[in-house]
Amino acid sequence: MGIHSQRRLAATFAAACVIALQGCDSTSLTFQGLGEPPPVRDLATPALLNALDQDGHFRLPAPDPGQGLEISTARAAELAIAYVQTFGPYIRTFLERGHGASIDFDALQPGRVYYAISPYAPVPEPAHPGAQKGLGPYYVVHLLSNGQHALSVAVSSLSTDVAIVDGRIRYPIRSGNDFLAIGIPRGGGEQRPMSPEQAAQIVFDSTGLRIAALPRLVLAGRPFEPQEARWRITMERAASFLGTESDRRITTTDVYVDFQGGLYVPRAEQPGGITAIVDRDEVSGYIRKNVPLTGEVPTSLERVELVGRKGRLP
Repeated sequence: MGIHSQRRLAATFAAACVIALQGCDSTSLTFQGLGEPPPVRDLATPALLNALDQDGHFRLPAPDPGQGLEISTARAAELAIAYVQTFGPYIRTFLERGHGASIDFDALQPGRVYYAISPYAPVPEPAHPGAQKGLGPYYVVHLLSNGQHALSVAVSSLSTDVAIVDGRIRYPIRSGNDFLAIGIPRGGGEQRPMSPEQAAQIVFDSTGLRIAALPRLVLAGRPFEPQEARWRITMERAASFLGTESDRRITTTDVYVDFQGGLYVPRAEQPGGITAIVDRDEVSGYIRKNVPLTGEVPTSLERVELVGRKGRLP
């Protein structure tokens, strides 16, 4: 089984939606040296100190599962473990190649769990559950082997219909886009995503400005994987940046940090949404619908450098 087949198997094991996307951006630079998350007491404004735990790390909010529309953080971790134990042996080559070492799937333990909001509005009904999940929010669960990061597993927060029976995943009849697992390179160089504390440290080192609000993990939008989500970091006051592509000068309090440590801001123009295949029927074939952006999360970003100060990355 080739890598692309393994990636598709890891992502769905079922029918998936096909999506056409506008306004994407990526980077080939690699940020090295990401280890354990640093304490951020010295990086936070006084008002933010109450949002830190005893180790000086951010206490991030999670969705309220009370209405039953989304799974909880604990359930996401349970599903991630069960998914890897169920399907990990079938995609072992792909996962271990990404990790750079062998992985004992039965010995994995959950690490930190991050909730990433989606840039898209809910897919209009009627729609296949796989389309709704593929464009919705995700958890990203880091799984540890002997205390070291081994796997990053994306779990759709809408996977309320996925069961665990005798430790193994059981899908409903109509499913898709519930999971995607990738290996984390040994040494923690690219954790996908990095921790919010590491993102905050990069912004502080680049600007000298403290962090004024809890970081928010936001999905990059299709066709990017959930593990390529970016941290939105809010600084205590505005800083001026220069776009590396447009030479546009942007003054803002919010910057986005990708998993490689690059700093980004939204481009002046954003796409209005995407056209997605949300289901199919025997008569008309594929059913396409326009899915708009919420307006809260940009999907088209430009890399920037701080004006008048050399950033952390070249």
